Amino acid sequence: SIAILATPSTVSSGAYIKEFNKLSPKMKIVQHAPKDWTGFVEANKVQQKEAQKSVKKHIDLILEEQPDTQAILLACTHFPALFHAYAGRVPVPIFAQGGIIAGKLRSYLERHPEFASNIEQKGDHLYLTSGDPDHVSIAAEVFMGYKPEFQKRVS
Repeated sequence: SIAILATPSTVSSGAYIKEFNKLSPKMKIVQHAPKDWTGFVEANKVQQKEAQKSVKKHIDLILEEQPDTQAILLACTHFPALFHAYAGRVPVPIFAQGGIIAGKLRSYLERHPEFASNIEQKGDHLYLTSGDPDHVSIAAEVFMGYKPEFQKRVS
């Protein structure tokens, strides 16, 4: 059995449940949607007591609700930033979906070299947001270790 921690919209979409059911239809899955976690990360408040209490609360709820949980999947790119303080203190492995997805994409592209000619590989970065570029740049620094400059784009 596994537990999934994701944003409310991801949980309500049922996307992870559908995909896990394809792999193992009998797998027990519990999902939690901590509403405040994305905000903690974007406001660079991951070390504050309120954020850490929320992480502990959700882990405790998961393990109480599903004591046989074998792994926890962090199904939002923001959530790993909250778990540095919990490394080694949670009794089950915790996986971040960002690294898993990146590895799967790399593997796919290696198996399909025909796409290499369509991918620009010169290493430039362009950071776009539909939100406030200054706010997003500050929040992105939590993940990247430097402050990238975002441009506003609305699609």
